[in-house]
Amino acid sequence: MGLFTRPARRLLGCDDAPGEQITRELLRAFNRRSEVFQCMPRRAAELTKLAINGMLATRISYMNEIAGLADTLGVDVEHVRQGMGAIRV
Repeated sequence: MGLFTRPARRLLGCDDAPGEQITRELLRAFNRRSEVFQCMPRRAAELTKLAINGMLATRISYMNEIAGLADTLGVDVEHVRQGMGAIRV
């Protein structure tokens, strides 16, 4: 539940400064750290959200394929997952 109530980042799409300030003020009660906000124009935020969702869907689909291959090869997919998670790009 902490991931949803206290996210590491909040993407804030706003095209004007007063609107940004109002939104920050409204969300202040839920998160007191101002550095959590990543602000950008509204259209850029919308595209970013779509890109993030697509990336997550691709990762899930890819890991499902790797799990199927690991099963065929008799490999514990958890070892593969941990190995992949150790590499930071």
